[in-house]
Amino acid sequence: ASLIAARNVGAEGGLVCVEPSAYNRWFLQQHLQWNGITAAVLPYAVGGEDNVTVRFGGEHTSTTFRVGQGSEQVTLRTLPSLMRQYQLRPPTILKLDIEGNESRALRAAVDLLVPSMALLVSVHSFDNYAACVGLLGARGFTVLEAREIANYRAVYGPEWRRDPDLLAFGSARNWQRADFDANFVAVSDR
Repeated sequence: ASLIAARNVGAEGGLVCVEPSAYNRWFLQQHLQWNGITAAVLPYAVGGEDNVTVRFGGEHTSTTFRVGQGSEQVTLRTLPSLMRQYQLRPPTILKLDIEGNESRALRAAVDLLVPSMALLVSVHSFDNYAACVGLLGARGFTVLEAREIANYRAVYGPEWRRDPDLLAFGSARNWQRADFDANFVAVSDR
């Protein structure tokens, strides 16, 4: 996703990647270098608390690297604190796939959620899905859910455990719903 984002930020944009896993960070940095992409790669986990040391890692699941499990120690940071520390401009596009920590990270970054922003958020449970949809909706975002989510909810109700995506657009964001109809459905259409 970072490689795709780098191609879309334009000459004025910048790319910041946050990757807590030393293993994944090495691969990310190599791929960025191989593709001639300049990006800041920060060694933290993103969540709802700041400057807290947490266990990180795991094995043999789709959520292999997760806060609260594993043997690696990482520092948990909020998005606003990272922006202040590294003097980053507010993001116009934000992708969150942080293995169930998405709603906590969004809650801590609620003031960053401005009308010109777009978000792609992987949700890893029904509770995380509901929290993210509620928070984004309350901030005036149009929220689309992957057709996968609609299917999981229809079959499994609140018991699904996959990680499909939400796509959200702020009210000032220029986008065309038809561009996403093949893969996403508006949450408000349910």
